[in-house]
Amino acid sequence: MVHLEAEEAPAWGVSTSSDAGTRMASGFFPLLLFVGSGVALFGEFDLPVWPAVLAAVCLPVVLFSLLLHDGRWTLSDVRWAWVPIVIVITSYADPTWMGPMLSDQSDHLQTANRYLGRWDWEPYHMDQDFAFRPKVVSGLAAVELALTGAISQVHVTPLLILIGCGWQVQRLAEEAGAGRWALLAPLLVLSLPAMMQQGRTVYLEALATGGVMLALRLGLRALDRPLASWNGMGHGTSLAAVGLAKFPYLYLGPAMAIIVGWRHRSLALGGWVLLGWTALLAPFALSDLMDHGHVAASLSPQMTGAVASVTGEVGTYSSDQAFDEMRGELFRLLHVLLMLGLVVWVAMDVAPRGMAFAGLLLPGFILFTYVLDFGWPRYHLPWLAGVVSLGIAGLNVPHEWPRRLHHPAWRPVALCLLLVCSGFQIHTTIGEALEERESKESKVAWRWTFIDHYAALEPSIPDDAVVLAGYDISLGLRYGVPTYRFGPSLDPIHDSIEVVSATHVVTGGMATRFAWEDDPMQVLGAPITPVTHTTRGNDHHVLWAVDEQRMEAHDQASELEFGEARIHIGDALLVDGGTAITAPAGWVWMDVYDVGRHGGNADSVVDFLLDLDSTATEICAADCPETMEVPNGATYLLRMRWMHA
Repeated sequence: MVHLEAEEAPAWGVSTSSDAGTRMASGFFPLLLFVGSGVALFGEFDLPVWPAVLAAVCLPVVLFSLLLHDGRWTLSDVRWAWVPIVIVITSYADPTWMGPMLSDQSDHLQTANRYLGRWDWEPYHMDQDFAFRPKVVSGLAAVELALTGAISQVHVTPLLILIGCGWQVQRLAEEAGAGRWALLAPLLVLSLPAMMQQGRTVYLEALATGGVMLALRLGLRALDRPLASWNGMGHGTSLAAVGLAKFPYLYLGPAMAIIVGWRHRSLALGGWVLLGWTALLAPFALSDLMDHGHVAASLSPQMTGAVASVTGEVGTYSSDQAFDEMRGELFRLLHVLLMLGLVVWVAMDVAPRGMAFAGLLLPGFILFTYVLDFGWPRYHLPWLAGVVSLGIAGLNVPHEWPRRLHHPAWRPVALCLLLVCSGFQIHTTIGEALEERESKESKVAWRWTFIDHYAALEPSIPDDAVVLAGYDISLGLRYGVPTYRFGPSLDPIHDSIEVVSATHVVTGGMATRFAWEDDPMQVLGAPITPVTHTTRGNDHHVLWAVDEQRMEAHDQASELEFGEARIHIGDALLVDGGTAITAPAGWVWMDVYDVGRHGGNADSVVDFLLDLDSTATEICAADCPETMEVPNGATYLLRMRWMHA
């Protein structure tokens, strides 16, 4: 039976703060933040990272041992098992997290491996030639990679982050006054579609969501009573760690300093918060200055994107799309009900709660909804988690609600609506995930096949190679050598080789990034020769070595004019039958192939070079005549070589 009577002092609130289980759950997420920041700090300064890894392993063990020995454990501490139980359910319902760690996740793991000294190269990304992404998740991942010896996959780190995030959501709801209804908060948040898909990964949203919940908890505490100087610095340092976990939330430190100073009419109190925030960020700023010439080098891509979003149009993302995505996460009636609860919660103690909401939660909502011209559903998870936690607390309103608005039916009706709407929300999200589970398992399997298909080239890549690839960061993590993306160009292979001094190129495969990778003339006319390949069906993922002689003459070959050629790219020509074509002065035909079909393309020649079944035949190589006669009904692929190379 659900008890709807108001509680004079909501259960599991401040009264349980000293309980061992509450201390463990409350402190677990901040511990993750500081472990990640500490390891990252060692890594950014290229210091031996093993002392930090050892400390990261020993510190939690020591703290938990002390808690077991000296802590006051109570029966109510069992409630902290709720979040892991929910995660087990959501992890089964949506298996997306089980796939290979690609894209941004690979970027984070690439940095983690660099922290461990496994390599020192950094990827090009967003016009930057260094790794600029947030540091905390890479620091945490480095600990697991160091212990397991793995390179491209972590399992424990994302699980611990998600547990810590769920505990912050639950504890915020408890401290805000949700009582036993606080158990509903992590259930709703952890079952949001975006959280089920990306929460148990090394994307940043679980860290960001837990971090904003931590910021709200610290803010409510700091606004309730003045902080001692060291506590103020601790709050600022914690918020700096949240900002290092996801850069847009760096605003939390200055925002906390402003609202604390304003609330208590004390510039000094705000100054202590700002000092703690600055103290943690300063070493990372110094690292950026030493390595990249600017104290905010890691922030510059996102700052540039934000400014460009305000002054122009970076993308097509709009507030309408943001609200549509939020409705896709939390259905409309429940969202409205929780917003009503949030308003009620703020109204019960307007000054501190209004400041906490406006200073700590609202700016992130405005940034990701109205300012930025790009976004994803997962960007809104911190806002939704705050609305859920504080909204539930507001609906669990006690008798002290202003008398002119108080009615005995208010709380029972509100909580009944909350129960019904939450049940519908959870049934819908979990139910849809279960219905799509088989399809998602197939997608996960396809992604593993995809990355295995591409990563199979790794044994053939020399240790001193510099590689060009479409999926540069994801593949560089697997290849273990500097790997960069092709740049925008009409001659992408040659021009990109020049920019990064590449020694090898990979093209093709199951899911090419660039359309030109499927054009055989682009690779046949580029200054590269095949080394090996992996084939799945008709999809060939090819490793090419840069041909230095062809590289030297590539520009000259591209500028030559051939009226007889149907296609001319680099030093390769595709010529249809009934034509005689003569090598220009100073050039000879390097090799000539009959593609096997009049008017055909050069796919068959690529197959021939890879020793696959092919309709192409070799006409000549190295000793070709100066003038080649292309018979009627045939199409030839000819490649030329500069005699002086």
